[in-house]
Amino acid sequence: MSGESGAQSALRENIESKGSHSYYYGHANAATGPQWDGKEEPRLLSKGVEGDEPAPKPVKSLTDYSWADGKNVSIYVDFERMDDVEEGSAAVDVDADTLTFTFSEGGTVHKLVVGPLFGDAESSSVVVKKDMFVLKLKKADADKDWATLKK
Repeated sequence: MSGESGAQSALRENIESKGSHSYYYGHANAATGPQWDGKEEPRLLSKGVEGDEPAPKPVKSLTDYSWADGKNVSIYVDFERMDDVEEGSAAVDVDADTLTFTFSEGGTVHKLVVGPLFGDAESSSVVVKKDMFVLKLKKADADKDWATLKK
């Protein structure tokens, strides 16, 4: 042990005298993990730090929808498992000229992205029906017909 102790102090002495230019600089920081107990069985080292955020939910893209144009634009998104949709999770956001609709169901986030929109929308809302979501967009120019949903 005394030889190992001498080698250890020589290593530390070299690191202290030469700093970051030392050949042994990679050994400058001592290990801070738990001490090995001599057993080969795997063991849990930690469960994470308090305050860690939960893992993100998987996201499933939606691609099927229909729409209608009038004073408002309505977008219809069929969904058969409405009983499984988390209450209050349905949200629509119109940012610049893109519409993003999301809702959570059974640990999965469903997401529909449509854009660029044909015209500007002043406001948006979600209506939940028995087997579908209806997204309502209030057009900035109610007299202007949207030829398509996208430009």
